Amino acid sequence: MKNTKDNKKDKKVLIGALGIASVIAAGSTFAWFTSSDEVTNRLTAAADYGVSITETFTPPEKWLPGQEINKDVSAVNTGNIDAYVRLDLKHALQGTQLGDGIAYTTGTEPTLSDAVELTDAERILLQAGGYLAYTDATGVTAGPINNSNSFTPTVKGLYIFRRQITDGFAYSGYYFDGSKYYGLVNTKLANGDITVDGVLTPAPAPEDKGTKDDGKLTGVTGVKIQDTKKLVTGAVTSVLSKKNATTGAWEAATGWNDATHILVKYAGEDTASTDDDIVIALELDSANKSMWTYKQDLTGDTTNVDGYFYYNKLLAAGANTGNLITAATLDNSVQAGAYRNLTYDLTVGLDSVQMTKTEGGVYQNDSITPWVSGAKVDSGTGNPTW
Repeated sequence: MKNTKDNKKDKKVLIGALGIASVIAAGSTFAWFTSSDEVTNRLTAAADYGVSITETFTPPEKWLPGQEINKDVSAVNTGNIDAYVRLDLKHALQGTQLGDGIAYTTGTEPTLSDAVELTDAERILLQAGGYLAYTDATGVTAGPINNSNSFTPTVKGLYIFRRQITDGFAYSGYYFDGSKYYGLVNTKLANGDITVDGVLTPAPAPEDKGTKDDGKLTGVTGVKIQDTKKLVTGAVTSVLSKKNATTGAWEAATGWNDATHILVKYAGEDTASTDDDIVIALELDSANKSMWTYKQDLTGDTTNVDGYFYYNKLLAAGANTGNLITAATLDNSVQAGAYRNLTYDLTVGLDSVQMTKTEGGVYQNDSITPWVSGAKVDSGTGNPTW
């Protein structure tokens, strides 16, 4: 007999907001790291027959690349009747990546539905140089600003500020739509002299090594406002993996026995680069892995294309399978620019059936064979062979 019950845990949303100003000042991007957990319990509820998922998981306050989080997942027989069990893992990513930018023509009003909005602290940091080098805002004149903390635009337009550095000028800025501020795409000019937020083509050329006093720019073109794009949840894949003993790089495992992790991967939209890749590693319990068998792409399996994790023993009443996975890590190869916000959902599904035994005390295949063709059950112990 087989029964089902779902129980979902609340998502834990974690936002890291420290260091925003310093990151943007460096001309980089900032990502809010989010951790989510979701478990589906499938319970059998006839008399005293029941199994459930048990787990240990405490979401961190800030989940950063390279940080390993304890995540123990196992199944327990809560009834008094022996059962066969299997687990399946489903993965989903939600959130946004930084986009290629919204083209901006000076003096026009861009479409800002997906633009990245700045906080007031971020805006103040971008104008900290104290000199307005360029603006297309009507009636606003470029030049020194008395106090960058108190300077607040009131007219729509592009605002580019400069600060003097050792070997030239550095430029940064934002677009103001009348009420909100939006960051610009970070790019470096081809001449290598200045770093700017946006692609600027000054005419005349930028001042030589900061020797002139005006620092104004003209002929500004090619500016892009930073935008975001949604992650494509259907692009998430999971593969059995291990790390190369020499290079430390991830590589595909030859099979279940060779695997040390389940690697959850999102390749992003830039197929020529790994800069927008997101990689999450689920560590398999090395001490207990021999108690599980992974069967992929089973005939008739429509619920999970990655198959099921079968427990290799008949789970006695009151017994626990031991962990299937023990930790989750946002891989340290993931770059901050790969996404602006991220939610990872790991859904653990548990399925079970009561064992079949004849009046003579012999275990039968009847309960197992609907799960996977060719499975065998030891007639004396009841342990399955997949």
